[in-house]
Amino acid sequence: MLILVVIVAAARQAGAADDPKKMFEAATAEFNLGHYQKAAGMYEEIYKVTLEPVLLYNIAQAHRLGGDFDKAVF
Repeated sequence: MLILVVIVAAARQAGAADDPKKMFEAATAEFNLGHYQKAAGMYEEIYKVTLEPVLLYNIAQAHRLGGDFDKAVF
């Protein structure tokens, strides 16, 4: 029974990690909490999956607010 619970929990986490909407919500939560560098990395991962151009703005803002101005300008 315990093994089944662990497998189900792992599958749920894997599914959430593959869902761009859930990934975006998690990245935005990090951004809103001021964890800018973490959010930037998360937004970059979402961009790799979706290629949504609007994410480039989110990435730049997260880098700018995190103090990495070179990456923000890029």
